[in-house]
Amino acid sequence: MTETTPLLAALAQSLDRLTPGTNDLTLDMAGMPLNLRVHFNPDARDLLIRFHGAVDRTARKLPAFSVHNKTVAGLCTEVLVADPTLHASDTLSMGWFTGTEAAPAQSALTAVFAGIAQKLGSRRRIYFGTSVGGFAALYYSFQDAGSHVLTVNPQTSIAKYYKSHRDAYRLAAWPGAARISDIRAGTVTNLCSLYKKNRNTIIYLQNLSDRHHVQHHMMPWVGAYAKYGNPAALILESGYWGYQGHDWRGMGFTPWIRAICLHDDTQPGQTDLIRTWHELRAQPVAAPATARRGAAAARPDFDPADLQISNRLRLFSSQDTRDAKPL
Repeated sequence: MTETTPLLAALAQSLDRLTPGTNDLTLDMAGMPLNLRVHFNPDARDLLIRFHGAVDRTARKLPAFSVHNKTVAGLCTEVLVADPTLHASDTLSMGWFTGTEAAPAQSALTAVFAGIAQKLGSRRRIYFGTSVGGFAALYYSFQDAGSHVLTVNPQTSIAKYYKSHRDAYRLAAWPGAARISDIRAGTVTNLCSLYKKNRNTIIYLQNLSDRHHVQHHMMPWVGAYAKYGNPAALILESGYWGYQGHDWRGMGFTPWIRAICLHDDTQPGQTDLIRTWHELRAQPVAAPATARRGAAAARPDFDPADLQISNRLRLFSSQDTRDAKPL
C-alpha cells in the first residue's frame, strides 16, 4: 500500500475535480503514465470500467481508449482505461494491462479502481473488455468482491496466445523473463489458476468460430472453473453471431451492461439477471410502434441460415481437442 499511496492521493485530488461529462486524468504510476477517461454521471449509482483491445501503433497514438458507450450513460459512470504497459515500446500493441518489470500494474490498478468506486459511492462495479481487454476485465473483477465482469473472446493465459505477440510483450515489458512463466513480481498471467472461490459474477461471451480462443483460452478456463469456481456465478454464452473468427460484432454488449445495472440482485443465483437481459435484448423488436414515422421495419437479429451455421459450429467445438498443441 505504501508504494501506491502517492498514486491514490493524486487520484483522489483528480476525482474531486470531476465535472459532468468527459474528464481526462493522467496519473504517475511508478514513472509510467496512467491515463483514464472518465465519463462522469453524478446521478449514476453504478460504475463501468472498460479495457481496450489490441492497439495498432501505426494508426493510433497513446493513450488509446475504447469508444464511449453513450447508450448506458444514463445508468453508470464509465471509466475508460488506457493500458500503461504499451509505453514500454513504440511498437507494442498489447500488454494485457499488467504493467512492466519496472512498474508492475496489477496491484496499483486494483487499488485505483477501488478508490474510484469508493469515491463515487458506486453500488455495482462492472468490468468490461474484449480480447486483451477481456483478460484484464476478468483479472480486475476477480479482485473486487461483489463486482460483475463482462468478458468477450478473452485470452485467459498469455502463455497460450500467439508466439509473436507474447514474445513482443515479454521482450518489451519483462526483458528479464526468458518465458512468460518466468514473469514474477506478483503478476498474474494465467487466469485459469486464479479463479478459485471467486466472489464476483462472470458473464463470458465467446464466438464459437474463433477456434484459437475456444481451444486455448475458453475451454481451459471453463475446465478449471468447473473444479474451483463458484458455479452459481458464471453465465457462459458461446455461439455464432454472423461474423467469423476473433470478431465480436453482433454479440450485443449493451443489453448485458444494462441488465447488470437494472436487475434485482436479491433473487437467488443469476435468474433475474438473465431474465432482465432477455427482456432488454428483445426490446427493439418487441416495440415497433415506437419507431419514428418512415423508419424501416424492424428486422430480426439473426438470419435463419446463421442458426444452421451456429449448430454446425457447436458440434465442431464439442469435438475432442485434448491433443491440440497450444500456440
